[in-house]
Amino acid sequence: MDAQALLDILSYKRQILEQFLTVSSIFGGFAVTGVIALRTDTNRDRVHTLAFGAMAVAAISFIFATALDAIWLPVSHMDKYKTAKATTIQTLLDTGEGVVWSVLIGAISLVIAIGLLGFSRSRSMGFFVLLITLFAISAYILHIRALFVSP
Repeated sequence: MDAQALLDILSYKRQILEQFLTVSSIFGGFAVTGVIALRTDTNRDRVHTLAFGAMAVAAISFIFATALDAIWLPVSHMDKYKTAKATTIQTLLDTGEGVVWSVLIGAISLVIAIGLLGFSRSRSMGFFVLLITLFAISAYILHIRALFVSP
């Protein structure tokens, strides 16, 4: 791909990752709050342990995404990329993928933790939360898929 096409992709990706910075910061706060709440809880059963682990993975993923995005965005605005070679721009674009994957891992971990916490209340509540979680994930996948299907 030529450098001008990559610069157009860079501009588009910059707009997306500016939004991801806010999303990962907010979700990271939720995940850290969940880790703290589960850490102070007196229950030490298997469900709470798994939920704590999922929340910890989510928190670390969102913190990583926020930190990488906070570095990536100013670098992507540097003037030197306007005249850079295609391989240099491609490297910058590839580095931005780390933010996207980290947010996805964090979101999946957060959904898993929320799904597990339903079972800490009761079996019926657990299945209810699991059903709602599966519905939300299915709706998300269908909407994302619809964005990439050509008319």
